[in-house]
Amino acid sequence: PREPWEDEPRPQMFPGAAPKMLTGSSDRTMKLWDLKTGECVRTIPGHKHSVLCLAVDWDAQRAVSGSADHTLAQWDLETCIWLSDMEGHRGPVSCMSAHWSTRRVLSGSYDGELRMWDLVTNNTQQAYMGHEGPVCAMSVDWDTDRVLSGSADKTMRLWNLESGECLQVVEGHTGPVWGVSLSTEDGFSA
Repeated sequence: PREPWEDEPRPQMFPGAAPKMLTGSSDRTMKLWDLKTGECVRTIPGHKHSVLCLAVDWDAQRAVSGSADHTLAQWDLETCIWLSDMEGHRGPVSCMSAHWSTRRVLSGSYDGELRMWDLVTNNTQQAYMGHEGPVCAMSVDWDTDRVLSGSADKTMRLWNLESGECLQVVEGHTGPVWGVSLSTEDGFSA
C-alpha cells in the first residue's frame, strides 16, 4: 500500500527555470547539479586535495575554486574544463570573493594571507599580510574597496584593497573567527 503523500504532486520549486548548483568537496572534485531534478550533471576533477571554496559567474559560465592543495583554479562551466591555476599561497585556500567585471578574485588562506588575483594573467596583484593565523572568512565590499577578514588568530582586520593597508584590527573573540559580514551602508572615513 502507498502512503497518501506519495500520490500528491510535488510543487515546483523553480517553475519555468533550470537552476544549477556547483559544489566543492573533500573528494577533490566539484559537481555541477540540476537543482530541479537533484541530479549531478557533471563531476569536475582537477584539484589534488579538498575543494574548500568557490566563486561562480553563472552568466558567463565560469568559476574559480580554492583548494587545500594551496591553489586556485579557473573553470569553464559550459565545457567543465580547467582553464588555469593560480599559485602563491603556502596553505589551503579557505575563502574567496570574485569581482567578475574587473576580472579579480580575492582569496584567503591558512598561510595567514589574503591575495588579490588578476583572472586574466593569473598573477597576484597584491598580498595582504598581518594575520598571525589562518584566514578563515572574509566579507568584501567591492564598491568601497574594503574587505573584512576573520582569522584563527581571533582577530578581524579591515583592509583597503587598493593600498593594501590594514585600516583596523578588532580583537575580542576567544576562539577562531569563522564568519564575518561587513556593512558599509554608513560609509567610511578611512
